[in-house]
Amino acid sequence: MGTNRKIYIIDYIGTHCGMHYYDESFVAILARIGGVDIEVLSNYVTTGGRPFFRNFYNVKRWRGVMRVLAGYCRLLALVLRRRRSVFVAYSFGNAIDVGVMLILSFARCGVMDVHETIAQKDEDKPLFRRIFGWLYRHAVENVILHSERTDVMLDALGYTGRRFRVPHVRYGVRCTPDMADVGADVATAFDAGKTNFLFFGNIMYNKGIDLLVAAANAMGGAEAAGVRIVVAGKRLDDSMYTVPLRRPEMFVFITRHIGDDELAYLYSGTDYVVLPYRKTAQSGIMEMAFHFRRPVIASDIPYFRQTLEKYPSFGVLTDTGAEKFAVTLTACAARGREGFFYPQDVASYEHDDEMERFTDEFGRFLGCTD
Repeated sequence: MGTNRKIYIIDYIGTHCGMHYYDESFVAILARIGGVDIEVLSNYVTTGGRPFFRNFYNVKRWRGVMRVLAGYCRLLALVLRRRRSVFVAYSFGNAIDVGVMLILSFARCGVMDVHETIAQKDEDKPLFRRIFGWLYRHAVENVILHSERTDVMLDALGYTGRRFRVPHVRYGVRCTPDMADVGADVATAFDAGKTNFLFFGNIMYNKGIDLLVAAANAMGGAEAAGVRIVVAGKRLDDSMYTVPLRRPEMFVFITRHIGDDELAYLYSGTDYVVLPYRKTAQSGIMEMAFHFRRPVIASDIPYFRQTLEKYPSFGVLTDTGAEKFAVTLTACAARGREGFFYPQDVASYEHDDEMERFTDEFGRFLGCTD
């Protein structure tokens, strides 16, 4: 193989759930290899002209299905036309991935960047395990993975192909918002006289929004009076209503799409980012908190435990039982943001040896490095 390998990154989610932040950082990492030409195929304009995929979210179901099928056709045509190129597709373990994985099997060099092997809501369903098990055994030769959870899931599905291991990509979002693009509901969300906690991202059961409400309910009256909890993002189910909201004065809910400048405002304005997740293979929300140097309060699940063992000054772990979670929130409110992000942890995080090993290994795989 020669230099100047063409790499197409396939991201059909794009701006719908903030994957464009990941795209920018991932492109910057791959560019370190040298001898590569990278293009992102997504639902937003990246190199002029029109987006590669039409956004099939937030439209009527039939229209969304038609846009997915049109995207498949366009992707298949590109793969067949540019078979010598490298195609890296993000996988989220949902039904749309099935078509993408089958199409990439026609490429000479296809790679799945696995964010979820099977979507969490479907991972216990036998049909999904059979389908994705067959795909990973027969249609996928190369994967990029970011967590032990993904490794274990791939083993369980019988995957035997090449694995490139890399930490979750570090985001590079600008930290100063343009207030002209910040909505009034976001601009007035925080209370400067209180400790502010931010729950950001998709509002759903697996993200533990109900656990956060239960913990707030369990706080003592004096402690609760000094706390503001901002919940911002798209509501994907009704889990936020399953626990009665006994202290509504503690909460601000912004249940809509959050723009880039609003994201910057929320992360820069909060004291802590709260991650009461039930399970996850990785977390862009956590990475964004680290980028803004905001400590996290994370549930004690494997991915968060491993991350905070590696960077212990970046946050605290908590049991998400109501009483213990409430104690953690109270202790963090009393502590403030002092004593986080030690220089040695920040230096280790920003100059991660694992990231260097990934670029070296992936570069050799592409034939761009010795």
